Amino acid sequence: MYRILIAEDESVVARYLKDLLEASGFYVVAVAEDATRAMALAQKHNPHAALVDVHLVGSIDGISLAAYLTENCGVNVVFVTGDPMSVCRLASDFKNRVVSKPFSDEQILTTVSAACASHSASVILNEISRDAE
Repeated sequence: MYRILIAEDESVVARYLKDLLEASGFYVVAVAEDATRAMALAQKHNPHAALVDVHLVGSIDGISLAAYLTENCGVNVVFVTGDPMSVCRLASDFKNRVVSKPFSDEQILTTVSAACASHSASVILNEISRDAE
């Protein structure tokens, strides 16, 4: 079962995402409304993927959080944003891992599934590389 972290400061959206993912067989390890809390929860729960809102409350935005999660925790990030400028800015770096609000259930589930599968493939390749050394 894939472990998912949600970083979303809109409680209604966070709850919807949590319910959707859990109903689809994912395990939501935690929901954080700010990046600082999300960083701590990622260290604690070791998620496979994270759904991250670009604009979070607090001094650290979702883009900085994503960099931290990717570099320090090996977490694949899916951005969720209602900001069209953010979508354009992120699309070149994160390709198919940006979901625009309003989103469909299918968009969320497909993108999160791809992020989790990518995480699993990366883990397997790292293990093969270590074994070859």
